[in-house]
Amino acid sequence: MTNKTRVLYLLSFLKEQSDEGKAVTNADIRHFFLSKGEKVTLPTIRDDIASIREAGYDISVREMNGVATYYKFLDREWTLPELQILIDAVSSGQFISAEKSRQIIRKLRDMAGPTEREQLEPGILVSDHMKAPNEQILYIVQAIKEAMQKDEQISFQHFEYNENKERIPKHDGYVYNVSPYAMIWKKDRYYLVGWSEKHGGVAHFRIDRMGMPKLNHRPRVPEPDDLCLEDRTDKIFIMFDGPEETVTLQCKNHACEVFR
Repeated sequence: MTNKTRVLYLLSFLKEQSDEGKAVTNADIRHFFLSKGEKVTLPTIRDDIASIREAGYDISVREMNGVATYYKFLDREWTLPELQILIDAVSSGQFISAEKSRQIIRKLRDMAGPTEREQLEPGILVSDHMKAPNEQILYIVQAIKEAMQKDEQISFQHFEYNENKERIPKHDGYVYNVSPYAMIWKKDRYYLVGWSEKHGGVAHFRIDRMGMPKLNHRPRVPEPDDLCLEDRTDKIFIMFDGPEETVTLQCKNHACEVFR
């Protein structure tokens, strides 16, 4: 094992096994390297820890009887509340399959220290049957992003479910040609907003109902000057599309809270 490899192994061990609430000792480190078939001395550990700290990592060192003995890795990029928020978002996201949610949550928990990992569990529980059946939506999202980056249109089929809960193409398998402008996450679902040839204007599509899109190598139709995605999100996704009208509503006092 080279010196560089040893330092990297030590850094990985500190990150995995220590945090603010748990220290590792020289004995722990020596035992770890023995499992790798490597013997290390106390001076070697001291020098390697110094090298890691010189590289900018926050390693807490506590001495016992004048000898550096206890070490903690404190250089976490994410705080516990930040990781918890991400875990809850992944857990509740219906467009992410149950298995993919579990995989992502495991990775997020691994970013925390050993004592913090025990605290990181989904705070929002969603039944598996409400989650996406597979991971295809993740690849659909990636394909849409690629099209926007390349300024190209995409082609895809859109699906619906019949009375037998069978997923079937809409309009006898009609292939939509769309200039993608943005993706919106609204009410726990992903939507694509773009110019649709079929609609002759801006339309939105539920991404979990889309087939795998293909780049058709045609330039996107430029966004209309009056397109306001924030306004569209507030109105179209919670109301019916159509012309705006000014109305006067009359209601009893106890119902006023609903209209605030």
